[in-house]
Formats: sequence, structure tokens, C-alpha cells
Amino acid sequence: MMIVLIPAYEPHVRLVELVRELGAEGYRMLVVDDGSGAAYAHHFAEVEHRGVTVLRQPVNTGKAAALRRGLAHICAHWPGEDVVTADSDGQHRPEDTRAVAEALRTGDGLVLGGRAFSGDVPVRSRFGNAVSRLLFRVSAGVVVHDTQTGLRGIPSALIP
Repeated sequence: MMIVLIPAYEPHVRLVELVRELGAEGYRMLVVDDGSGAAYAHHFAEVEHRGVTVLRQPVNTGKAAALRRGLAHICAHWPGEDVVTADSDGQHRPEDTRAVAEALRTGDGLVLGGRAFSGDVPVRSRFGNAVSRLLFRVSAGVVVHDTQTGLRGIPSALIP
């Protein structure tokens, strides 16, 4: 089994759409509400209605903290399960999530889904990704197309 971990802060209805589509394919999911507040409670209620576990942070602590909390929960409740992380804003389509899950099943390392950065991408985003790619390549010696991606496949052995 594969777990899809979705950190969410003030999510759009696309979160519910992603959960619906992935749930229809049998994926187990965990959503972390990162302090979104009452105005977004209906999205999380809909996700829970679909059988998805929702962990709630009382205040926004940031994406990294939400991911750490979700991964700790997975280690405690579903040890040995591989994880795909996906963003709640709809930029990761179900087919993208499936592709990363499949790559994770056939390999033994971290899998990163990369955005194309084509079309109408803000200059700030292009610049930030270019700088982080360069810094990552210099420090790690590895070329990564999109260092800021929220779409990742994490083998269970790497989670702890």
C-alpha cells in the first residue's frame, strides 16, 4: 500500500477533488490541516467524510512542520509504507501522483516530480528555482530540475 500525504493550509476545493480522485483509485491518504482556521473547515470535513484521516495543527506552523507531523503519524500507524507527498492547491494532478507512486514502486530512492516552468510563470518563481537548483548542485553534486517541488515519493526506509 502507498500513503499519499497532503499538507494543506487554507486549501481550495481542489483538495477535495484530489482526494476524491485518488480515493477512487484506492490510495490511502493523510491530510494535515496546518492551522487553516474555521473558514476552511468544510473542506477538511468533506475530506474526512471520504474516509481520510485529517490531523489538525491549531496554528500555521509551515509546510515542513506539517510534513514532519504527517510522516511521524505514518511511521507510528502505518510503518513500512512508502509515501507520496502532494500539494493541496491542485498543481499536482492525480496522474502526476500516480506517476511518482509508480516510479517509487520500481525503484529504491527518493523520487521528485518536477514542474515544467513554462508559460506564464512569475519571474520571482523562475529566479528562485534557478538559484536553488544551482546551490543544490554545488552543495550536493546532484542536478535536480525542481528543488522546490511538493510532489515527492519517499521510500519507507528513508522516512525515519
